[in-house]
Amino acid sequence: RLFEEYGTKDAELVVVVILTNREQLQSALQELSKAGKEIRVILARLYRPWSVKHFLATLNDKVKHIAVIEQTQAGSFASGFAPLFQDVVSSLVTTPYSHINVTFHPWNQYS
Repeated sequence: RLFEEYGTKDAELVVVVILTNREQLQSALQELSKAGKEIRVILARLYRPWSVKHFLATLNDKVKHIAVIEQTQAGSFASGFAPLFQDVVSSLVTTPYSHINVTFHPWNQYS
């Protein structure tokens, strides 16, 4: 499997991250669920090669927003956006999911 999915299947908010600590992720999802938040997380297990087909298969008609969280350092990308964000956005452009709002949230482990 190229992608793992956690959380609420019909969530309007989807968070996309590159493979990370599953235990922390599941713990955070449990806390958000207790607070009434419906969120689904899609973990990219293998970043390259990126599979548009497999990524799109993780989405459904309920998704309204995708938040891409990617570890980065300030100024490390000429475009201002990390590669994962660019792949997610370009995967949606010519699909029925092109209306989904996608935001980029850099995570710097050193800050």
